Amino acid sequence: MSSAGAGPASWALALVPPPLGVLVRRAGLTGGLWPALRLTELLTCRKSTFRELVDIASTVVAVSAWVRELLIRNGVPQGKIVLSRQGTDVVPLAAGQKSPLAGRPLRAVMLGRLDSTKGFDTLIEALALIPDLECEVDVYGIEQHGGVGETDRLRGLASRDRRIRMLPAFPSGEAAAVIRNYDVTLVPSKWMETGPLVVLESFAAGVPVIGSNLGGIPERIRHDVDGLLVESANPNAWAEALMRIVRDPQLLPRLASGIVAPKTMRQVAEEMRTIYASVLATSEPARPREAGAGTAP
Repeated sequence: MSSAGAGPASWALALVPPPLGVLVRRAGLTGGLWPALRLTELLTCRKSTFRELVDIASTVVAVSAWVRELLIRNGVPQGKIVLSRQGTDVVPLAAGQKSPLAGRPLRAVMLGRLDSTKGFDTLIEALALIPDLECEVDVYGIEQHGGVGETDRLRGLASRDRRIRMLPAFPSGEAAAVIRNYDVTLVPSKWMETGPLVVLESFAAGVPVIGSNLGGIPERIRHDVDGLLVESANPNAWAEALMRIVRDPQLLPRLASGIVAPKTMRQVAEEMRTIYASVLATSEPARPREAGAGTAP
């Protein structure tokens, strides 16, 4: 948490010495404020365990550049880190030609958990800002176990907009075939995604992506080449991006033509085989590099 977002209670808990947390644990005190008093002890324990793991590891695989940077900031030697990006088990479809909207409504799709961290509420707020925009937004939502209240809240917000349609999730193997029916995929995440895989699935379907400029998403989407990057948690920015797609009839075809087929899980497996072979063949730590250099992102 940044200092700007930390309240008085957060600062107070951060000052609790770890030994006090140990006493709370040994006394078996639970409920109420007691778990909060153990926060610094738990964090100290987690950091210690992480350092021990890093010390015994010959190589640490990061699935995105921002994860690599995070590892370095947390003390992982740069020479131990190998960057091997995620792939998809969705078979890329043959390249198709995206036609201009030509007066018809924009068809957009969003896939993922019905959770505010995925930015569904940001999308709903953005659509509310542009009530006259002709579009159809289909949301294939995964229900949250134990998160009924949040799911109901998001469904309630969506029900106010006739352009949003809530649909059940489908098997991941069908992703490319389903996404291919849409003009654009929306990924408005508000947290630090390592991929996410839905971007790869959309590219496998030949469909451009509008995604949050956050975490690993901008490592996947090339702004104005195969998609658009938008400020996270900013409904105005998302509304503007949607309007741009509709107002520029040549934008969607241009973005679709810029898509490169994503890396497959077979390629990822081969990268991992090479990494393991390198670790077994030498006691020297792996040099900082990106595995599979030269392959499609």
